[in-house]
Amino acid sequence: MKVGFPNREYQTVDLVFPNIIAANKNNNNDYLVGSEALEKRFDYSVSAPFELGKLKNKDCLSKVYDYIFKTQCKGDSHTHDIFMTEDFIDSNSTRAEMAQIMFENFEVPNLHYETPSSASVYSVCRVNGLVVDIGDVFTRVLPIYYEKPDYNHSYKTLFGGADVFNVFKSLIQRNNYFNLDFGTIYDIIKKMCYVTQDVNKELEKEDKSFLKQYELPDKSKLNLAKETFLATNVMFQPENFVDITGKHQQDGIPKIKVDTIKHCPIDTREDLYDNIIITGGNTMYDVALSNRIYGAFHGCATLADLSTTTYISKREYEEKGSAIYESKH
Repeated sequence: MKVGFPNREYQTVDLVFPNIIAANKNNNNDYLVGSEALEKRFDYSVSAPFELGKLKNKDCLSKVYDYIFKTQCKGDSHTHDIFMTEDFIDSNSTRAEMAQIMFENFEVPNLHYETPSSASVYSVCRVNGLVVDIGDVFTRVLPIYYEKPDYNHSYKTLFGGADVFNVFKSLIQRNNYFNLDFGTIYDIIKKMCYVTQDVNKELEKEDKSFLKQYELPDKSKLNLAKETFLATNVMFQPENFVDITGKHQQDGIPKIKVDTIKHCPIDTREDLYDNIIITGGNTMYDVALSNRIYGAFHGCATLADLSTTTYISKREYEEKGSAIYESKH
């Protein structure tokens, strides 16, 4: 999660943390949030509010929100308007449940939702674009034309950073590295992996040309070579890694993008091809803009300052309940 305030000269992200909690197995009231929860994952019971993009644990989400308000607002949630993102799939039910927590538990005055894809377009000052949001579990492709998302031609697939993780883990296990924990493998991928434009040309090189070393927690050295670019290649040629991912009919990102645009109205296609916006946590390799992981946040910060942004007030919510999302958004 990324948290911050929009009304600043430069829209900085004040708080970044994984959206999880870790509760004491003997006392649910003793819990940690975010990075601290990740550090305690072996000793505590770890849970997340969302599973496969759907809200599954409202109590967990409420604890995450409580942590945010106490950290950023000193617990004073009822004086701050909230601008937040949520998935464009199954959005009404998710919005209603998130709104219930915000309005009833924290008494926020006003609330607005935006999809990360729509916000990412604003972050690069565009009104048209094809947003490719590659997260840990999902890849979402959403055409946006004159600021209007085209949900009828959107695409979502169960494919993302978790597949890179699984491929990389499998490749290093072939070199007898079996005892690396999740956090260590994730850190190796983050620091060592990269995307190559031509994987076959890269494979022709000698191993020593891309040999890298990673220092493990026990101070020993892990030698890495082709694994550092083969793992990320699963995003482009998933058919080569079916034995690891088990996904037999998964298209790569290039084909997904082209197929999505082909199904859009013909008069929008040129603009979509000219404005392909890559965002999401699984794009943080050595290509493109280094701040793209914050694209949705910066877009939200821009939108939150616009007078045209429509919020749902606590009073409207109290009068209409969750039906407000059918009539207003």
